[in-house]
Amino acid sequence: MIGGDDIELRKEQVEKIELILSRIIHKELSTMVARLNALFQQIDKAFESKFADAIRDEAISLEPDYAIGRASHSNEMAKIKRGDVYYIHVAFAYLVMLAGFGCLFSRVIKPIMWMHVWFGRFYWIFMLWTTATSLLIHNTGLPLAVLISFIFVGCGMTFGWLAINVHQIQMTRNATAHVQDQIKAEGAEVIAKFGTLERMIMAEKGKIAMGKSFRERIVSFKALHGALMITSWINIIGRIFVTPLVNDFSCHTYPYYKQIDTKHFAGASAPLTAVPELDPMYARLPWSKTGMPGWGAALSLGPFLGSFLVGVVYVVVQQYLGNVPKAGSSRAVAPVEPRSSIAKEKLLEGAGQT
Repeated sequence: MIGGDDIELRKEQVEKIELILSRIIHKELSTMVARLNALFQQIDKAFESKFADAIRDEAISLEPDYAIGRASHSNEMAKIKRGDVYYIHVAFAYLVMLAGFGCLFSRVIKPIMWMHVWFGRFYWIFMLWTTATSLLIHNTGLPLAVLISFIFVGCGMTFGWLAINVHQIQMTRNATAHVQDQIKAEGAEVIAKFGTLERMIMAEKGKIAMGKSFRERIVSFKALHGALMITSWINIIGRIFVTPLVNDFSCHTYPYYKQIDTKHFAGASAPLTAVPELDPMYARLPWSKTGMPGWGAALSLGPFLGSFLVGVVYVVVQQYLGNVPKAGSSRAVAPVEPRSSIAKEKLLEGAGQT
């Protein structure tokens, strides 16, 4: 018979055997896992050394016909046909070119000189939408030479616009001073020769412009404006002429994380990793609760209607608590009589650009 001491001895022996076996298994398993990790790292390094450059430069797109971006959620993923956006982008680029031609022709053809300022405004508008649509047709980026030309486009527009504003301020200031001196010398009756004070100032601007010397015309903010805007225009139409109008445009790249550690992704010790098409932290975004229609309404109708509400409050406070005269009171200023024809407006606006 087996006594109690024998049973306890057997239990101790079994526990020792289990302990020895567990240590052996744990050691061998750890060694096996370590070897597998080392093997996988070697495979990753071999893959990176062979394909890293190709992936960075020409990554394979999962959906070549659509704009690939990080979507918020699978139920709200909006796919934008890149071919359509490409043609919209090119159309705006051609409108930029045509607006530039309009600026040049309207400056030298006197009957349409009043249109010069409008061609310039449309140049800015078309350039804005050309830039906006370009964000949706990005593939591998642009060559450095093209980026340099775009610097000239932006700088030419910016400083050219500032230059013409300085010129117009100077012209208005000088013309107003001359008109004031003339009224003081000849009396207010002199205004009747021009019809209105505004026309008198416009006519004085024309006299100042025609009386400038060659040096004053060349070394001026107005000449600087023209040179800068032409520089901007030349650098954009040069890009247009080398842009093919083909119907096979597609997205052929896909974004990958850089191998650096950031708050968005720890990639310093990781292999090249594709940016997920779906945002894994979608719930943190404000439009995850409102949905895209609600978010769009909040960003459009919200500020649009809110501005009217603020305006109403401001007018009420100013009207009843300030010193602004109410309509019908003796202090109210009579409205200015509108111009009688479009031709007069063209004449005045054209004269204002001299």
